[in-house]
Amino acid sequence: MKVLITKKCENPKCKLPAFKTDNLKKKYHDVHCKNQANYWYKVEEYAWEILMQKIRKNNIKALKYLYSKNFIINSKETLMKLGFNFNFSYIHYSDEAGNKIFRFGNLGLMQIAENPNSKYDQYKIVPF
Repeated sequence: MKVLITKKCENPKCKLPAFKTDNLKKKYHDVHCKNQANYWYKVEEYAWEILMQKIRKNNIKALKYLYSKNFIINSKETLMKLGFNFNFSYIHYSDEAGNKIFRFGNLGLMQIAENPNSKYDQYKIVPF
């Protein structure tokens, strides 16, 4: 005969206060509770990475839209109107001429003209 012990679920958002089990290693009362605890842990601990991925996806979407409409050279103002965020580009490389190209998915963004008023800088979309 197995002895059941009462344990408290380690999911802080669990609605059941306790559960009975014969396994001493069991932390959660079911798989749903385990997945929920893992989800909320990631949301709290990796909030910056989640935000960065969302903004990066939006940047890729804006560049794909402009590239599909053959708008290869764009101003910073145009990109910002489409929701492009310049603070979230983290992969860049330099071509033979020394120009920095920031990669967003299969497209790159290269600054080709810099104006004193940074709102009117010119950027070129480069496919990879």
